Amino acid sequence: MALALAPIGSPEPATALYCRISSDARQDGLGVERQLEDCHALVRFRGWGPALEFTDNDVSASSGKVRPAYRAMLEAVKRGEVSRVVVWAVDRLYRKPTELEELITLSEAGRVTVVAVTGSELDLATEDGRLVARLLVSVARREAEGIAMRVKRQKQQRREAGLPH
Repeated sequence: MALALAPIGSPEPATALYCRISSDARQDGLGVERQLEDCHALVRFRGWGPALEFTDNDVSASSGKVRPAYRAMLEAVKRGEVSRVVVWAVDRLYRKPTELEELITLSEAGRVTVVAVTGSELDLATEDGRLVARLLVSVARREAEGIAMRVKRQKQQRREAGLPH
C-alpha cells in the first residue's frame, strides 16, 4: 500500500486514488502502476488538490480476504481526510453489494463521491446514482462468479487428466 499524506492546512479533504489488481503472478505491480498513472492524470485534468494513493496488489475483491489499502481508504473517508475516491473502473473498488452499501452510507452522510477514469462520476447521494452503482456491482459480482466457475472447471479437467492442478 502506498500512502501520501495531505499537506497540513489543505483547504479541502484530499482525493483518494484506489487501485487494485486481483492477480499479479509476477508480483511486479505494473497493473496498479498503470491504474495510478491514469488516476493521477484525471486528478491533474480536473484540478483537484492533493491525492492519497491506496493500492492493493494481487488482492481479489471477491475472495473475502481483507484488502488492507481499501480498509485504510474507508477509514480516511470516515475521518474526513478524503472526500473523493478516484478509481480506474468501479469494479476495482468493489465487487460485493455489501461493500457498495458501506460506500453509499458514507456518501449519504456527505462524506464521499466516486469518480472512475473509465466511467463517470457516481453520485451515491442520489437515487439514480445509487441505482447505477447497484446495477454495476451486480454485473461485477456476476463476472467474479463466472471467473470462479471457469477456474474450478479447469482444475477439474486437469485433475481428471492426471495433470497438476
